[in-house]
Amino acid sequence: MNTILALNFAAYLGYFIFNLKSKATGKYYAMLVLGLFALSALFSNFYYNSDLYLTLTEATHNISWVALVYLFVGFIILIYPLRHYKHIDNIVVPKLGRENVLTIIFIILGILSIVPFIENFNKAIEMSGQNMADVYFDRQGSTMDMRSHLSTVGRFCNGIITWFQYFMPVGFFYFLQQRKKWYWTLLVGLGAINPVLMGIIFGGRGALFQSIFVFVFNYIVFYKSFSKGTRKAITYFGIGIMAIFIVVLIVMTFARSGGESDLALQGIYRYVGEGFVNFGETGWFVTKHTDGFSIFNGTGYTFLKDVSPYFDGRDYEGLSTYTGIRMYVYYTVMGDAYIDFNVVGGLIFLTIVSGLFWLATHRKYNYFSSLVLLNLYVKIGFNGIYCWAYMYCLDYILFTLIVIYIMRIFERKDSTTVTFVRP
Repeated sequence: MNTILALNFAAYLGYFIFNLKSKATGKYYAMLVLGLFALSALFSNFYYNSDLYLTLTEATHNISWVALVYLFVGFIILIYPLRHYKHIDNIVVPKLGRENVLTIIFIILGILSIVPFIENFNKAIEMSGQNMADVYFDRQGSTMDMRSHLSTVGRFCNGIITWFQYFMPVGFFYFLQQRKKWYWTLLVGLGAINPVLMGIIFGGRGALFQSIFVFVFNYIVFYKSFSKGTRKAITYFGIGIMAIFIVVLIVMTFARSGGESDLALQGIYRYVGEGFVNFGETGWFVTKHTDGFSIFNGTGYTFLKDVSPYFDGRDYEGLSTYTGIRMYVYYTVMGDAYIDFNVVGGLIFLTIVSGLFWLATHRKYNYFSSLVLLNLYVKIGFNGIYCWAYMYCLDYILFTLIVIYIMRIFERKDSTTVTFVRP
C-alpha cells in the first residue's frame, strides 16, 4: 500500500468522523459527500495496487503528498457551506395571486415527461449490458445523436425536461412532502428519472451513480417532514429503485470488462478512486494551466455554442496537447480547478464558488430556490471524486440560475407563502 495514499484516506476518514461528532447544523447534509470522498480515498489504494493501474498509468512522477494536501484543503473549502447549512423547518415558495406557482410548473413538467419517459424506458429495457458497453465505446470522440431513438414529440418534451433537470429531484420530494395527489407526484418523479434513463441508454454510469446520491440526499433534507408511514414507504420503495440502479451499474461494469470478475472489481476501484491517483502523480505536474477552458464547457448541443467557445463540446485532444497530460481521465473536482488556475488560483476559485453558494442561501436556507441551489451545490460533492460537476453543463446551469433569480423575485414579495406539512 502506498503510504501517501494511506495517509490521504486517514485524513478523509478522520474528517468524516469529526463531522459526525460536530455540532455543525448541516452535518447530515455533508455526510454523504464526506463518505463518498472517504470511500474514494480508500479505493485509490486498491486501484494503485491493481494490475489495471499498471496497464493504464502513464505516470512519470511518484505521487506527490503536496498535491493531495492541496486537494484536501480545497475539499474543506467546498464542504464548509454544506456542513453549516441550517435545518429546514419550513419551505418558502413563490405564489402568484392565489396560485402556487411551483405546483403548476411541476405538473406541466410532469405531463411533458410522459412521452420521453416511455420512449427512453422502452429503449433502456431493450438493451443488454453488452449493448450499453458497445454504445459507450462507440460514442467516445464522436458526435452521436443521443436522441435518435425519440420521436419528434419525445425530442421536444425531452429537451424541455433537460433544461429543468436540476429542479425535478427537489420538486419530486416537495410534492411528496406536501402530500400532493399521487399521480402528479408520480409524473414529477418520471421527470426526475428521465435523465438517468438517457444515461443508461448511452452506457454512462455517471448520471446513474450521482442520481442515487441526489435522491438519498433529498430524502435526508425532507426527512423530518414525513410521517412514519411515509418514511417507511419511501424507504422500501427507494431501496427497490436503488437496487435496480445498482444492478444496472454492476451489469455495465461487467460488460465493459468483458465479463471478467477480477477485472470488473478493479474497474470499480478505478472508477471510484482514480481521481486521487491521477492527480497526485500526473495532474499536479501539468505543464500549462488552461485558464478556465478545462471545466467551463457547455454541452456542445445547444444554440449557445454559437455565442462563445466556452459553450462548445470539450476538446480532449486539444486540451491534452496544451496541458501535456491526459485530459480524458479524472483528476477530482479540486484537481480540475488546479489544472485551470494553478494552486493559488484554484483555491481562490473554489473559495469563490463556496462563498457564492453561502451568500445565495444565507438566511434564505428554506427558500425553495435555495433548495434547488443546494441540490446544484451538493452535486459538486457527488461528482467531485471524478471531475468538475458542471463540465458539459454550463448552458443548463446558466438557465437554472436565471430561473432561480426569477423565483427569488416572487419569494421576496408579500404574496410568498410559507408552507410545511408536519407529520
